[in-house]
Amino acid sequence: MLAVPLMRDQFDCAELIEYHRLGLCGDIENVKTEELSSMLEQLLTDDSWQVRVNGMKEEFRRVDALNIGVNLIERVAAGNSLDQLRSSA
Repeated sequence: MLAVPLMRDQFDCAELIEYHRLGLCGDIENVKTEELSSMLEQLLTDDSWQVRVNGMKEEFRRVDALNIGVNLIERVAAGNSLDQLRSSA
């Protein structure tokens, strides 16, 4: 991923992309064409970026398969109070 944040939460997201080594981040105020080209070249030629992105994709799939959100909504719909939900967590 190549992130060039412009506003709001994009800056936090870009920091997380770099922190988790899923991509690179450019500063829109200072980035030059050559720098963007170099970053893209790194991302396209170094397979380690793709390996980390695929690892994160698998983690998302693993967590999604747990159906945490679905289970919570079903429990609330069944009449469980917040206190009951907290005590069973």
